[in-house]
Amino acid sequence: MNAYLAALTAGGVEIADDLQLELAAALAGWVAARGSMIERALKRDEEWGTTTMRPRLVAWTERFAAVAAATGTFPGLRAIAECLNNRFQSLWPDAIVPAYPALAEPQHRPLAQVPGWWA
Repeated sequence: MNAYLAALTAGGVEIADDLQLELAAALAGWVAARGSMIERALKRDEEWGTTTMRPRLVAWTERFAAVAAATGTFPGLRAIAECLNNRFQSLWPDAIVPAYPALAEPQHRPLAQVPGWWA
């Protein structure tokens, strides 16, 4: 998230004060609507763009829980996301979303590889 904010700011985009609240609302919708995706990911990991489903589920539930805690919003959904995230991390300890090359901090995680079918 810091890389995205830094890139936006460097590009002249003014970050609104309520960005975290808006992010919490967007992620809340994602957590509430992705039951079938979660069910599929528990059975098998599928490619999704430059990574697979499982790392995305780990990252999204973690980020939502953090943003909801910071903004004091969505307490019930936050509790669900925290439980899901704990479960996902125990099931898939190596599930890490690779950094997108334009925003990468390679010392922290691997770089995303563009799939062969992408072109």
